[in-house]
Amino acid sequence: MIKIYNEQKFKSRKDILGDYRAELIKRLKAAKKNEYPKFDETLSFSIYDKIYAPKNPGVYFIHDTRGILYIGRTENIYKRFTQHAWVRKNKNLFKLSQNPFGKLKFSWVNFKNIADTKKYESKWVELFLPVCNENYNTIKKKQ
Repeated sequence: MIKIYNEQKFKSRKDILGDYRAELIKRLKAAKKNEYPKFDETLSFSIYDKIYAPKNPGVYFIHDTRGILYIGRTENIYKRFTQHAWVRKNKNLFKLSQNPFGKLKFSWVNFKNIADTKKYESKWVELFLPVCNENYNTIKKKQ
């Protein structure tokens, strides 16, 4: 059974995306190509594909043709993939995943330890400004 948390009303897709595209393009133009992640693997965002996810630490990305919607880090990619597929705590991600542009995908970069994942997650969230990360709005307010 899928758990849906209704603590707050969903925002509209337009509210979630806002001026995201313009800010993202500006940041990507300023970034160096070596700052971009190189995915180790990509799966369809389907509970049936979870068997292909590794059980090691990493930084993961949920994305569709709009771009990267969410970036997170975990000690166990397999477990976190399953949690995102079944437990809908992130209301904005849930809303956007209901009507994806193209296929919704789950990609990751493997790491040997959890300490490295924290550094790279922060770096990539600041670069890509995923609209479903809570700290996206904090970064926008700093500007």
